[in-house]
Formats: sequence, C-alpha cells, structure tokens
Amino acid sequence: MELYNQFVDVFLLNIHEFFWSHYHVSITI
Repeated sequence: MELYNQFVDVFLLNIHEFFWSHYHVSITI
C-alpha cells in the first residue's frame, strides 16, 4: 500500500507539472 501511495504521488505530480507547463505556454502565447 505504501508503494502504491508513492506511485500515486508521483503520478499526480507529473500530471500537475504537465498541466502547468501547458497552461503556462498557452498564457505566454
């Protein structure tokens, strides 16, 4: 279960980074 939680944290973090990068690029353009 602990490993699963760690995976979820990394997964959500990657989604957040991707979304923020895309959003930032859209705003810049």
